[in-house]
Amino acid sequence: MDLNFLGAFCQKSEKSKIEISRGAKHWLFLRFYKPMTIVLNSKEIETKANAALICSPNNSIVCAGQETAFEYDYFKFELKNENYFDKISLPVNEVFYIRESLPLEEEIKKITWLLAEKTSDNSLQLEKCAKNVFEFLERQIFSQGPKTRRQKNLHNKMLNLRKEVKDQPERWTVDSMAESVKLTRCRFSVLYKEIFGAAPSVEKREFLNQKAKDLLCSSDKSVQQIAAECGYNECENFIRAFRNCNGMSPLQFRKSRE
Repeated sequence: MDLNFLGAFCQKSEKSKIEISRGAKHWLFLRFYKPMTIVLNSKEIETKANAALICSPNNSIVCAGQETAFEYDYFKFELKNENYFDKISLPVNEVFYIRESLPLEEEIKKITWLLAEKTSDNSLQLEKCAKNVFEFLERQIFSQGPKTRRQKNLHNKMLNLRKEVKDQPERWTVDSMAESVKLTRCRFSVLYKEIFGAAPSVEKREFLNQKAKDLLCSSDKSVQQIAAECGYNECENFIRAFRNCNGMSPLQFRKSRE
């Protein structure tokens, strides 16, 4: 199963607020019955009733009811397949709205019950619940106005772009990423961090570092050849960047993996 549920609850009551600090490793779905004030990574959002949010890992979030006490549905989960949301047309780290609540509530109640039932393997039923929930949420998005559809389309473009950058990080700069989705560099950088929880320059560096480590472990190529494949004109710059990320030189890393 690509998705593993960690917890769920329907119509949970809260007297003040819920708060999740940056660094949480799980994904989180939230749906609120009343208008809310949501602060996501320092960005404040005033919502109407029936707001929903899918929050990716490593984001900070504070949710408070505009009338103090509030009720909400939630489930938290981890992804075994990091490309899971590439095939699902849902906004991540963006508020959207639920028009029909009953089918969603029934599925979350079922997830809650299945997680509590420990005497049998419920993985197939939970996988079906996940499919039902996300298909239902997709239909909710499609039933909304053109602005929401444009946001969804942009979100899908960002997901596809990130996959391309991860596959070939040496081909991309932050400017070329922004240009590919027709955004200014500033707007692109803000949106990228909202969706993925890290700046595009930071993720590109991490993707390049991972590519370098993979090549050092899986090939007999020289450090000079690997530096060139990772987009470095000067091998010394590659060695310096690698040491900064890993605390050792490329050759020391290769030897430690032998």
